[in-house]
Amino acid sequence: MKRSNSLLLLALASHFAAPACRGSVLITIAQSGSDVVASGSGTINTTALTSGVVIGQGLVRGTSTYTAIVGPPGSVVTAFFSSVLGPTALGASSSFHIASSGTGDLIGVFDSGLILPSGYVSGSSLSGMSVYTGATLPLLGLTAGSYTWTWGAGATADSLTLNIGAIPEPSETLAVAGAVCLGVAFLRRWQRNR
Repeated sequence: MKRSNSLLLLALASHFAAPACRGSVLITIAQSGSDVVASGSGTINTTALTSGVVIGQGLVRGTSTYTAIVGPPGSVVTAFFSSVLGPTALGASSSFHIASSGTGDLIGVFDSGLILPSGYVSGSSLSGMSVYTGATLPLLGLTAGSYTWTWGAGATADSLTLNIGAIPEPSETLAVAGAVCLGVAFLRRWQRNR
């Protein structure tokens, strides 16, 4: 009876913890002194997405084919993955603002799709950064807030979150998800040591 109860708890914890414990991408665009810095990192599961090719570079645009791409300026061929669900605008400006400088991978959203490095392999690590010298969030036409795009279901589900402005405080949901992940680890260790 004790073993079946602990297995039931483990199964429930694993079920609820799975989405919170898998990878996703987080992009942050925030004021840093007299500049705006955009950085992003994580992994993306592209299994449920349709792929194509577009030209991309580090830039932002608030409306009318909204865009937030982290990485270096300069047009390059990138992978475009469609079929994501999320916000339809990031601000009020329909002007493109190209990054002054940047490094790493091109990562971001463009008109309900994802921009990733050309040849991106699902689940690979991503990391990129852009700097907008002498800019402010209002000048770039971006509205502060947290924006999330999702896709897939079950094992193919994933997300990209874009935080513009101050990074929001962790939500109660994230705290609970973290506690569940820790609980799963504890239960696994406890069962191994029994």
